[in-house]
Formats: sequence, C-alpha cells, structure tokens
Amino acid sequence: MPIRNEAQWKTWAGETKFPSNQGCIERATMIMAIIDTLDIAAPLNAQDLLREVPSSKTDGIPDEFLDAVVSTMISVCHTRGEEFRKSRDDQQNQREIAEIEPDDPQL
Repeated sequence: MPIRNEAQWKTWAGETKFPSNQGCIERATMIMAIIDTLDIAAPLNAQDLLREVPSSKTDGIPDEFLDAVVSTMISVCHTRGEEFRKSRDDQQNQREIAEIEPDDPQL
C-alpha cells in the first residue's frame, strides 16, 4: 500500500481509544488495498469503493460521518488520495445539487 504521508497514517493507526477509530483504520486499509489493485489509468469511483467495504465497529456513528473520516484518511495518506478526494467531492456535489433542485431542467 503506497502511503505518501506515513507520519499522519501512524498517528491515526495508533489511535485506538474508541472501537470506531480502529474500524475506520481497517476500512481505509481495505479500500486502499483495492485502489492498489486498480489500473492507474482507470478513474477512481470513491462512492463505489466506500460501498464495497462496509463500516464495522461503528458504535452507532452515522455512515455518512464514517465515510467522511475514511475518505479523509485515504485522501491524506494514499498516493492516489487526491484523485479519491476529487471523485468523492464531485459525487457529493452532484448529489447535493439533485437534492436542492431535483426538477430543474438546467441541471
């Protein structure tokens, strides 16, 4: 797993006070392993990757929050993190636009 920010990853990985923290680390690790198997020329689809690896050890924390935490970990630490972040941001923006103005013909 190519990590570009080893210090930050070690900080997050060492934080085990809450079970949800370890669950986020495990999920981010699994998603980054999947990213590593993808062709570098293939675009990343953050939402598909987040759906492919479900949350565990959530302590009742909403999935949207956990997705954001895991996405931040990947974005900051993985070599393709910036691409992952852009994909997630684009998908989030599209979803928000559709929720605000679902029947606007200009969209």
